[in-house]
Amino acid sequence: MHIIRSDGVTQGDTGFPDIIAAHPTRNLVLAWELKGEGGRVSPDQLGWLIALGGIAPGLDVRVIRPSDYDRALEVI
Repeated sequence: MHIIRSDGVTQGDTGFPDIIAAHPTRNLVLAWELKGEGGRVSPDQLGWLIALGGIAPGLDVRVIRPSDYDRALEVI
């Protein structure tokens, strides 16, 4: 997680996914990076996605773009 405080200081890890969410009744945890259609994944973001993708079954790690909206709704 990273936070940019009101005084401009950044805390935490850059590149951490925008959404980390757990489903209350399914064995599912989301780790989603949100991007616009033309947005690029930074090296820090890619590092987090790769690291998280290898740690546990049921962890849904992906980049979500506006064109993925319908599929994302199906997942959640």
